[in-house]
Amino acid sequence: KITLFNNSNQKHYFASRKFAESVFTRKVQVIIDGKKIAEVKGNISEVEVFPQSVIEWWVVPIRTGKFDDLHCHVKDEKTGKTHNQLGMNGVISIY
Repeated sequence: KITLFNNSNQKHYFASRKFAESVFTRKVQVIIDGKKIAEVKGNISEVEVFPQSVIEWWVVPIRTGKFDDLHCHVKDEKTGKTHNQLGMNGVISIY
């Protein structure tokens, strides 16, 4: 289970096609005020987490590796740049 917390006042994407192709997604759960209010099932390559919200992405790894394409492509209203261009990117490792 991957728990994603968005503590900011903007929405954010958690997107990594390489990671998504290396796991089997069981479900994504939407949680509000500690209560699970929805589940999404099927092939998922990115999730959007709204401001001050939490989601859980339940996966089963099917391939190990380092996946260097984690990013957020939401555009920042003040700068006009994507969050990725502002440094919101990363690497996911599955051992």
